[in-house]
Amino acid sequence: MSLIKTNAGQVLGKLAIPPALAQTAAQIAKSFWDTQVADDFNEPVDTCTPQGLCLDWLPINDLFDQGYRAIPQNHHWVMTTSVDAHINRVWGPMLVFVLVNDGMFFKQRREKAIHKPGEWFIFNDALAHEVNPTKSSPKEAVYLGWAVQLEKT
Repeated sequence: MSLIKTNAGQVLGKLAIPPALAQTAAQIAKSFWDTQVADDFNEPVDTCTPQGLCLDWLPINDLFDQGYRAIPQNHHWVMTTSVDAHINRVWGPMLVFVLVNDGMFFKQRREKAIHKPGEWFIFNDALAHEVNPTKSSPKEAVYLGWAVQLEKT
């Protein structure tokens, strides 16, 4: 199957966030904000892998239609209060399922999007990307997404 081109950050679908997952994500986002304040915002991005959560929400068929399949053992939650353009060079293509977004934008190349919780998109972690507040973001803005490494089918 040939890879279907999408714009980085383009919303490819929306999934319902179960209430327990939304509550856990909100608690982790709040804790991350508090840690950032206490540490004077010295760590722009942090990750965690909450225990007991599975990837049963993955849009398997939609990913296949986009020319990808998930690598389920390579997933984590990624969060930021602001991170300028950077290249990770670790993961390559990633699916991000947005769990918390207080009005921040995701940008890769010329594509820029403000994702709502529940939306998912694909981007390339090996290319420069950033997440930053907008003028309308609250002071305590956090962006938290569930990132899953992908490979081409």
